[in-house]
Amino acid sequence: MLPDTQETIAKARLFTLRVWLVRKDKKAAEWRARLQDTQSGEVLYFKDWQALTKHIEGVLQKQINT
Repeated sequence: MLPDTQETIAKARLFTLRVWLVRKDKKAAEWRARLQDTQSGEVLYFKDWQALTKHIEGVLQKQINT
């Protein structure tokens, strides 16, 4: 568990994630996602989990490097 200090809080990143199911027909469906970065306000939409997690990892990596 990380210590609850101002430095830890400053490095935290908050996202709002909305996930929903889109049915193409009775047998096929796809998950969709809307990700909002609450710090920048940026909103992105995703059709697959790999792209979603890659984006989040990229944002967090940039934060580590700054």
